[in-house]
Amino acid sequence: MLNVEKQINQLRDGALEAWSDAAYLLEGNRVWFGLFAVHLAVEKALKAHVIKETRDIPPFIHNLPNLADVARLNLNEEQKNLLADLNPISADDTRKCWDCPLSWLKCKRW
Repeated sequence: MLNVEKQINQLRDGALEAWSDAAYLLEGNRVWFGLFAVHLAVEKALKAHVIKETRDIPPFIHNLPNLADVARLNLNEEQKNLLADLNPISADDTRKCWDCPLSWLKCKRW
């Protein structure tokens, strides 16, 4: 049986750690890895919401909009667009050549 609270806490802690890593990397102009850490943080947070909503193991995917749907989150357009923008920076896409939008290369702070 899935220990829901334990899984949610582990994912939450992992999301906070990845977010901290993202801030550190972006401050050091390590944009690609910083954005990857942002994606990881958001993915872990979404998976925690999936567990909270479904009381089950989240799907083994990295697709942020799909995870938000499974979690039954009511997102506004800006939030949906942000997930769509972050989505290409997933573990599935690290083996592909991905062109980071120029505006993201200027990203220093949140």
